[in-house]
Amino acid sequence: MSNDNRLAHCKYQIRQSIEPTMAPLTAAIGSALVAGSLQAATITVDTLDDGLPSGQCTLRGALYAATSNSPSGGCAAGNTEQDLIVFESALSGTIVLGTSGNYYDGSTLPIGQSVIIDGDQRITIQGSGAAPVFYQQNDSSGPQANNVELSGLTITGAAGISVAASGRMAEI
Repeated sequence: MSNDNRLAHCKYQIRQSIEPTMAPLTAAIGSALVAGSLQAATITVDTLDDGLPSGQCTLRGALYAATSNSPSGGCAAGNTEQDLIVFESALSGTIVLGTSGNYYDGSTLPIGQSVIIDGDQRITIQGSGAAPVFYQQNDSSGPQANNVELSGLTITGAAGISVAASGRMAEI
């Protein structure tokens, strides 16, 4: 065997031993990148005000951003996964719901996508007393809030709790 043939044979053997390890590595890196892009968004509320003021992230704005998967006021965009809504560490107190919304008397907060709202035992949400504080939307032709978790919140002034028998709607 000539030197050229031995060199070509050696290159072939090296290529054979490298290629089988590259494909799984490439697949693993590709899977990790895809999984990372599917992570839920964390939206941080930075005010105890209600409504949708420009430049501030209210709870109402955070819920809108989570539902629409686009920025709202000062809130970051949500994602298609179950988003996490948290409150800035300096915030502690009561959010008094106004009548700027479209549900019931306007004070109700619509939840249109699966979310976790974590008040870290520092946040109270005060409703009008005439309507539910939260309305979980679950419409097959519109918003889908299949999983909603409220954690570390105190809710006052709610007009009661009702859950539809079909499981299609919940009010808190």
